[in-house]
Amino acid sequence: MHLPPLNELIRSGRNRLGWTQGYLAGQTRTTQKPKGLWVTYISQIERGEKIPSDEVCLLLAQVLDLDSIDLLLAAQEARTPVDHARELIRNARRLCRGDQAHPPPTSVAGELDSIVQACYASAHRQRLLELIAHLADLDQAQQHLLINFVTALTDDRESAAGDG
Repeated sequence: MHLPPLNELIRSGRNRLGWTQGYLAGQTRTTQKPKGLWVTYISQIERGEKIPSDEVCLLLAQVLDLDSIDLLLAAQEARTPVDHARELIRNARRLCRGDQAHPPPTSVAGELDSIVQACYASAHRQRLLELIAHLADLDQAQQHLLINFVTALTDDRESAAGDG
């Protein structure tokens, strides 16, 4: 599944509506720019030279009728300099878009069990029941995404501990 970068999402959304960059700029009003964004800023975003704030991403998603989660994740992917983190964000985008071509590689239940056991073994036992309640509400794709993030955090902590 091709995941278009942020600039392509915005450009294709604008083109789909038949709008000019100037019209889009005027339709995207923020608290700091009540008359709309600058055309040059929209142009820089579409060329991939600038990454808008989350506030602007949400407004662009609303104005262009784009998926706000995908747009926010695409912006975060563009901001992230670490390859491993960018891959996690891409996986989150795939899951949000319903990409079934990348199923969870292993048993989700087994990995969640390991996470819960690690949580219980830590000093945060009082939050364990709250964690379990939240985990029960997740679908398989959300559980897999959670596992990816927890694994990445664990890997980052272990490598930082090894460096120190």
